[in-house]
Amino acid sequence: MKKAQNVALAIGFTIAALVIARRGQQNTGSAGIGRTETFPVDGGSSEHVEGVAYEMLQAAITDERVEILAEQVLKSYGKDFAPSYDAAWALHDFVNNRVPTKPDPENFEYMTDPGTVSDEIRSNGHLPHLDCDDKGILLASLYRSVGFNATVCFMDIDGDGQIDHAMTLVDIPGQGPTYAETTVPGKPLGWAPKYAFAECLVLEG
Repeated sequence: MKKAQNVALAIGFTIAALVIARRGQQNTGSAGIGRTETFPVDGGSSEHVEGVAYEMLQAAITDERVEILAEQVLKSYGKDFAPSYDAAWALHDFVNNRVPTKPDPENFEYMTDPGTVSDEIRSNGHLPHLDCDDKGILLASLYRSVGFNATVCFMDIDGDGQIDHAMTLVDIPGQGPTYAETTVPGKPLGWAPKYAFAECLVLEG
């Protein structure tokens, strides 16, 4: 895989015009069941986060725990298990408005794979507190399990040249690529903060 380049994006992009690069392979081990990653924040942390996110998203596509949660969420909203605007809205509403957001401990990054998070929600009825990258990965994984084309984008939202936010990007039939914020309750599907640049992961499958 080739290392990603910083890509300046406009809100009104089309998927065909979007230049997306995949992060270089990170030495992070297997993205298996129950995987978590905890590491200090330093000059290389953003690349590490993107590498872990890539592996977690790829592993989640075959994780039945994610698919089962997606089915349960859509059923609770009265929506069909199929790619549609209604399904996209319901999954976004669940992750953004019902799953609590909590920043990671200062100077540390903590990531949990979406299968484990789905299991906690589905089996234990527990809604874990997650930060932007965890919730972005969770929502993208839920979307992909339903059949959407979705990924996670990493953004510089304060203009300092550093990645400081993550959010989901989903291709909705009839609407096209749409941002899905997961850490600001009440923000609608399609809303995105102003940002200097974004890097989106290119996924297989």
